[in-house]
Amino acid sequence: VRPTRRGWTMKLHNDLKLANLLPPGFICVVMATIWSVYVSLHLLPLMQLGVPDLLQDLEKVQRGLSQAVISQLLTALFLICYARAVLTSPGRIPNSAEWRMGDSDPSVSPSTSEVKVTGERRHCKWCLKYKPD
Repeated sequence: VRPTRRGWTMKLHNDLKLANLLPPGFICVVMATIWSVYVSLHLLPLMQLGVPDLLQDLEKVQRGLSQAVISQLLTALFLICYARAVLTSPGRIPNSAEWRMGDSDPSVSPSTSEVKVTGERRHCKWCLKYKPD
């Protein structure tokens, strides 16, 4: 991607296609649903927030508070990991001679564990570079 304004705009436009946004959006909706059901139907009744102090079961309130702290900490860790996984670039094949088709000496090329049926190295048909194992 070129650092020109038009290049960044084209890259951003290509990344924001509906097909690219549906899977992460689906995961977010599912996780938000699970979280909201857990909080509203388990944690809030367990903490007895609307009950007067004299009628509260202190053991349940303590258990509710400890479960809330643990579950919300785990939820925050999950959200951090998910955001990092979604926002991290998967990388790309280097633009050196050993990865370009036809530019490298076959005796110098790295040994591969995955090859085609013909024994040739796998390659990308669009960028004409060898695929890493």
